Amino acid sequence: MGGIIYKIIARRTGSSLGAYCRSYHNDYDFHSVDEARSANVHGLYKDAASYRVAKYRVRLELIDDDVGANEVSAPPEGKE
Repeated sequence: MGGIIYKIIARRTGSSLGAYCRSYHNDYDFHSVDEARSANVHGLYKDAASYRVAKYRVRLELIDDDVGANEVSAPPEGKE
């Protein structure tokens, strides 16, 4: 499993940049070049001289298909 994602990279620093979204967090991974370039409401990332868009192939590796299954949880306080 996996897929392709796009990231905005500042040419000057090489840093990956995010865009604030309405669900109160920054998005760093985008589904297309256009989505990445349009991520900033002011059009900041459309400046190709200052920002590049990098393409990544993402692969998912299953590490544990049932995390915590073998852990015994204590009953809530006063419910013993």
